[in-house]
Amino acid sequence: MGCISTYLPIRKLLRLLLFLLTLMFLGIIFGLIRSDGKNAAIQGKFPSEMRSSNEDSREPIIKETLVVTPKVDRDISSVERVVPNTTFVYFIIPKCGSRTLFYLVSNLKEKNGWGEVSALTKLVKERRRDRTSMVQEYVDNATRPAFLYVDTSFVPLRDSGDLVYISLIRDPLERFLSAYYFEKSGDGIQGPDTGLKGKYERDYFSHCQKSLRNDTCFGHWLGKTIHPRFCGVTSICSQMARKTIERAKRIASQTFSVVGILEEFDKFLQLLEKKYPAHFKGLYEMYQKSETREFVSKVKTKEKERPRPDIIEKMKEDMKLDYEFYGFVKDQFHKQLDEMDIR
Repeated sequence: MGCISTYLPIRKLLRLLLFLLTLMFLGIIFGLIRSDGKNAAIQGKFPSEMRSSNEDSREPIIKETLVVTPKVDRDISSVERVVPNTTFVYFIIPKCGSRTLFYLVSNLKEKNGWGEVSALTKLVKERRRDRTSMVQEYVDNATRPAFLYVDTSFVPLRDSGDLVYISLIRDPLERFLSAYYFEKSGDGIQGPDTGLKGKYERDYFSHCQKSLRNDTCFGHWLGKTIHPRFCGVTSICSQMARKTIERAKRIASQTFSVVGILEEFDKFLQLLEKKYPAHFKGLYEMYQKSETREFVSKVKTKEKERPRPDIIEKMKEDMKLDYEFYGFVKDQFHKQLDEMDIR
């Protein structure tokens, strides 16, 4: 009887110990499963789901690794024929001579063997996510070789052939004034935007200069600045900040094959001809013709007036980031001109 009474407590103790070990083992396993599940959930999120609270929920965030797509800077100038698999995507900046370049390329379509010369416009009212997919579809369906005029901010594109990005900018203040008066008065082809009539006082610039809220007056038009268009469609590109302009510079220099300056439009045309002669042969000669000059005069903004010198000084100060970007692009453009021996 004594042996049996001693054995029973030991057996209960062993059962209790086994039960505790089982609980500890199950706890470890459960913890590992939760950890793996959490990591998998984070890794599985799309970039658009991982946004800060102040971002527009409609805007996609494009990963930095997708920003710099290879630019076609290999020497195809020695190829005296059209490269059939090439698509030139012309990301336009409004009021920077884009219609003139499109006019020239269109008139040389047959001569230079373009499969397609077309324009995708009126994208500004589309959601940024939709604009990206629309431009991609536009490129995918183009008949190559293609020259595609695209009116939107830069978007990185997938392409199985040679994809070449080009653009053209101008002095920020001159573009600002051209955009303002174009929407107020139109040009020889397009009329003014009558829906904005109430915003155009004759003393608009003087009024803003006297106002205590210059940011309101100038801020509305500074939304039409140049460098955010190169920055792209990520959330940071809607901000007037250092990171916005640095990203814009990086994309302009590493992704675009040519970004020209409107003030040197003739040299821009010569650079395109020399760099890609099979596609742009005769561009500069066509620009010199009287019918082209007549077209250029028609697309010039009407009734453009210059503000007072003190207002111009204020506007340039407000546009200092755009002027920094303009100077950067101008330097890059001049380096290309030197490399191609264009004087």
